[in-house]
Amino acid sequence: SISSLPGYDAVLETDGSFSIEPVETKIYTEWKNGYFYFDKKLLAEVMQDLGRWYDIDIIFSHQYKMNYQVHFVASKKGTLQEALDLLNSLNIVNASIVNGKVIIQ
Repeated sequence: SISSLPGYDAVLETDGSFSIEPVETKIYTEWKNGYFYFDKKLLAEVMQDLGRWYDIDIIFSHQYKMNYQVHFVASKKGTLQEALDLLNSLNIVNASIVNGKVIIQ
């Protein structure tokens, strides 16, 4: 049965059958351990979650950067600035807090 296959998930196919595929379990467990965990996610999704968590608006100076795929992990106990420093360390964008908003350049 599916429940006896840790790390795998059943996927409903378009023809109505099921297939068993490996799943990245950290996506489902790290949030409860107090971490943001994104693997191959769009930067727009990452920033949407950070904006919600820290209750701050996010502005992208260049819309195409929203579509960058990133692997990003940060503690939810940390400050917004710490999360942005980690994001900036990826060397794909420059994120900063300006006038109470996060600006992504």
